[in-house]
Amino acid sequence: MRQTAVLDVRQFLDEHTLSRFQVLVAVVCGAIAFMDGYDVQSMGFVAPAVSASLHIARAAMGPLFSSGLVGMMFGALLFGTLADRFGRKPILLACTLIFGVMSLMTATADSLRTFAIYRLMTGFGLGGAMPNAIALTAEFTPKKYRSIAVTLMFCGFSIGAAVGGFVAAGLIARYGWQSVFFVGGAVPIAIALSAAALLPESIRFLLLKGGQENRVAAYLARISRDSARYAELVAGADEHASHGFTVKQLFKEGRA
Repeated sequence: MRQTAVLDVRQFLDEHTLSRFQVLVAVVCGAIAFMDGYDVQSMGFVAPAVSASLHIARAAMGPLFSSGLVGMMFGALLFGTLADRFGRKPILLACTLIFGVMSLMTATADSLRTFAIYRLMTGFGLGGAMPNAIALTAEFTPKKYRSIAVTLMFCGFSIGAAVGGFVAAGLIARYGWQSVFFVGGAVPIAIALSAAALLPESIRFLLLKGGQENRVAAYLARISRDSARYAELVAGADEHASHGFTVKQLFKEGRA
């Protein structure tokens, strides 16, 4: 087939209906969001058991909750920036592995201090995973379905947090509070390893990076064979202009 014209990738994605490939991206990101929600709430599930097991006064449990939230804040800021430089897929996988591994480490905590440190590090991964999962889902979803796709994907977070309570109740009763973190660590690691093979890199990132046209073409072919008709791929009319936008620019030209 003869290749002609230029393909605006953003327009191409918006004009085509959802493919199985795009649904797969949302499902995998939703699975990560599910475990993100589970791990964010895990401290609340185990707090009474941890307090009794490690002989920590309930009034002193505050740092165990706040350390995770602090980690999430800095994780979101740090890994959002790193994703713009290194790609959404590797950062999303790294964040998932971080909160998986650190959840496993939390199960070995034997003092208030070590527990707080492990929760802080877990928070880094939790905070960095969600923004990149949302961004990757949005970038691969047609405009018509983007809002509902991102909403459903994000529901994985709420479902994970809710289901986690029932799971934790059974685990703690049978295996102790440590088992909640073993599950919260092993499952994300398994998901990350699977996602390494299943998830694509952000098409926008690859095109702005340059030299990745064959890889992008392979992704587009999984969405629609129509993409094979085009000889040149571009990210979109406004993508290059917006790449590298800084926080400082928000306060220029009357924006704020």
